[in-house]
Amino acid sequence: MIPFYRIKTLYPKPYVGWVKKYLEYADLKISVEKFLGFVFLYAFSLAISIALVLWTLNFSSLLILIISLTTFVAFQLIPNIMVILIADKRARFAEEVLPDVLQLTAANLRA
Repeated sequence: MIPFYRIKTLYPKPYVGWVKKYLEYADLKISVEKFLGFVFLYAFSLAISIALVLWTLNFSSLLILIISLTTFVAFQLIPNIMVILIADKRARFAEEVLPDVLQLTAANLRA
């Protein structure tokens, strides 16, 4: 098994806390270590793969570096955006249901 807890130490603590909070909001049953480790390894592997393909096609080193770094950063952001969207969808659902729940509770208290 890959030691994801070591990869977690590469990230700043406030960011790890932020990810943990949003994973809980999105109700995703995955640990912060596994999420950050998977995202890092996936983004890193993809960036290296793209760099190798561009290198075999004889692209310039600067262009390879720019495209690889852009790929790495983009694939670090995409899972975070997905978690934010899931958490936002759950919050919107709760906000839509809450007035009905409060109205039912008030009616039950009156009865």
